[in-house]
Amino acid sequence: MARDRERRIGERDAPSPSSRRLVRRSPFTPSANAPPSLPVTRADDPRAQPRPFPSFELHPSLVSVLADTLPSSSSTPIQSLALSSLLARPQSALLGAETGSGKTLAYLLPVMHDLKRTDPVRGASGDTPAPTRTQTDVVAPRAVVVAPTHELARQITRVAKGLAHGVKLSVAGLSSNKAGTARASETDVVVGTGGMVAAALGVKARPRAKDESEGPGEDKDAVDALVRGDRERSREREPRMSAARVEWVVIDEADVMLGPSFAEETLALLSSLAPRHILLSTATLPPSLLSALPALPVPAPPAHLLSPGLHKLPAALETRYVDWTSGNQAADVAHEVRRVFAEDAADDRLALDRGRGRTGDAALDAEHKLEHAQDQGPSKAVVFCNSDTKAGQLQHALETRGIPSLVWTSTTARTRGSDGALAQFLGHGRGRSSAGARGQHVHNDEGGNGQGSPAPRVLITNSLLSRGLDFPPAVRTVLLMDAPRDVLDFVHRAGRAGRAGRAGRVVVFGRLGPRLDGVRLVVGKRERVGAAKPGGRKW
Repeated sequence: MARDRERRIGERDAPSPSSRRLVRRSPFTPSANAPPSLPVTRADDPRAQPRPFPSFELHPSLVSVLADTLPSSSSTPIQSLALSSLLARPQSALLGAETGSGKTLAYLLPVMHDLKRTDPVRGASGDTPAPTRTQTDVVAPRAVVVAPTHELARQITRVAKGLAHGVKLSVAGLSSNKAGTARASETDVVVGTGGMVAAALGVKARPRAKDESEGPGEDKDAVDALVRGDRERSREREPRMSAARVEWVVIDEADVMLGPSFAEETLALLSSLAPRHILLSTATLPPSLLSALPALPVPAPPAHLLSPGLHKLPAALETRYVDWTSGNQAADVAHEVRRVFAEDAADDRLALDRGRGRTGDAALDAEHKLEHAQDQGPSKAVVFCNSDTKAGQLQHALETRGIPSLVWTSTTARTRGSDGALAQFLGHGRGRSSAGARGQHVHNDEGGNGQGSPAPRVLITNSLLSRGLDFPPAVRTVLLMDAPRDVLDFVHRAGRAGRAGRAGRVVVFGRLGPRLDGVRLVVGKRERVGAAKPGGRKW
């Protein structure tokens, strides 16, 4: 299990004063032994410029859905690259962009546009009718999206259903309790983890030896979720699935799915699905992913669509280093949580005071921002640690200080087929949830954490939730209780805050070891600056 395979970091660098901040400027190279780096799109490249969605040749129904659900009607750089490259000429592609940049929409929009354009069931002109089915319980999708964890698969399902409803396509999520209700004759897109998709196809996963270790940079909790969790789920009744109509396959978090631990299984799954086009979505380009590209079962190599922000942290993300002081790590983290919550409250009060003194459009803008902040509720934080034991200790320390929290790891709290209490932290219970560039504006179909329990303000987790999952704007702070396992892990964990252009902070405790020297390249050079004054951050 993942918790039994933790790696100790070893000796660490000299401590960094808590008053020091890091200014992020430079990208990083995943490994000195990496293949030649791929060309990242220049920031001034016309293809990467934000554009109104109606300016693309998108299906009118998709444009309408986006106008109704997105706070901004313009694309992000990775969305511009994908739409300008894939709409007119459907093809396989590698979509690489920083965390929180809207990669989910970057692959869903071209796929759904093409499915609607060539839809034989709902009357696209010139297309042949759908094949007659004699087995109505066999799902025959035209597109399959594969994710490393159930939580991410359910999130993608919600976003896809939000788009599909307006376009009159059907989406089935294998990681949802409602997966078995999909009607085969109406299913266009299936979303699930690798294990769930393989089980639905009847493909047996390769057994993993007990002593088999993951490669460098591998997300061990995602490994556990795939290997252990999916095998448990695959024993249950699943809708059978046929690959006869599959045209598109999307591999989300491709750096994990085509990493050392999963490349063989993922490539076998791709061979079974035999799609015409494969889209790979990732926030990092480790050597293992680049080495796997030639093995993809597609006739032409994938196009490389790489955002100008690839391998950079969000521009509005503040990085703070904090030393251990009390000898009790859980107490130190709990103290810092209270401190950042106090800073957030001060910021909100000052923003309110400033808004009262404004007139005209400025006053209306301040009022709208205040209403949005009130709708989100008090600020929240996410704490990443590397063991269930530490997670439990921290939860106890927070609860004794009156801060409600939720522990969510691969071995605790997870609800089969539902996000359960996690849905309440993510804000699904508030109806429509603004989730930034990914376009996750959805209605809640998950359960909360029960009546009478205070809503958690702190989520304590491990790498399980560090990949792809969108947190609401109320999450302003990410705290790294344990040193990240490597630079890629740091990028994914830190990237849970400061998403979609919002301000945020990441707090790193203790010292970083030599193997994490690349973190300094990610965030840029160190600079000694004073602590941010209350109101100095704009949320």
